Amino acid sequence: MGGNSSVVEPRFACGETRISRREAEELARRLHVPYVECSAKKRMNVDEAFHDLVRLIRKFQQQERQPMDGADLVATRNAGKKKKNCRIQ
Repeated sequence: MGGNSSVVEPRFACGETRISRREAEELARRLHVPYVECSAKKRMNVDEAFHDLVRLIRKFQQQERQPMDGADLVATRNAGKKKKNCRIQ
């Protein structure tokens, strides 16, 4: 979770919904997600937030590709093999 505009000038603060850093950190803890404050204007933590997000996406994708417990490993192992047509008469 990213807290954007951590450096808000008073003239821009009018009409914006703002929460404290402590509230944002608590919400991130409850959601089990990392939290970073950033400012595009001052180029503070923007690249770091982007790279952290990419790492999390890649980690999630790798976890999704792994077989689940109880997966049919026999079917997976035999998927590429030809079946023999044996008949007992």
